[in-house]
Amino acid sequence: IEIPGDLLVELDPLRLRERINTQDIAVQRAENTLNRAKGDMATLKLSSALAMKVAENALQNAGMDLEKTKNSTVKNYVQNLEGLIENYEKDVALAEKNLKAYTRLKELGFVSEVEVLREESKKAKTLHNIEMAKVDLDAYKKYDRVSLLSLKQLAVKEAEVNIRKTKVKNRADHSDANSTVYTAQKTLELEQEKLTDLQEQMANTRIYA
Repeated sequence: IEIPGDLLVELDPLRLRERINTQDIAVQRAENTLNRAKGDMATLKLSSALAMKVAENALQNAGMDLEKTKNSTVKNYVQNLEGLIENYEKDVALAEKNLKAYTRLKELGFVSEVEVLREESKKAKTLHNIEMAKVDLDAYKKYDRVSLLSLKQLAVKEAEVNIRKTKVKNRADHSDANSTVYTAQKTLELEQEKLTDLQEQMANTRIYA
């Protein structure tokens, strides 16, 4: 006599149990892969934000450096040379007065020819310094200033390009990270379905009345 609920048949579950254990390990690995992908995405978000901040800071610094070059470096250099030339011209005027005075004193016999020649030498050296300073100023305005400003402007352009490149890279990296997480999620779901199927098969190894 069979009573409802009595175990009628029990199939050998050993092979099935081994498959369940193997599949359980596969599920755990899929979970680890998913967690790692999510962790990598979180890290990527931080590093991407940092990379953008660095790029933006570089552009800001390049812009300030350009403005400093325009309004301070170049301006100060030109003003310094112009001031130097002006001082030299004053020195020449003073040397001419001294030369006239020493020439007169020499005629009166109070100073020697050497003193007069010394004053002439001072005047000649100062005139030479004026010419060199003017040449330097002219060359700076025509070439050095242009070259310096071009370099600073190029640095700004490079910083702007770097921001655009960083944005493109961040979008690509985020897309890859999202794809990796999505794939890992789907893989885990698949492995879990396989495990559930095997567990159902295990439950069916026992047949009750």
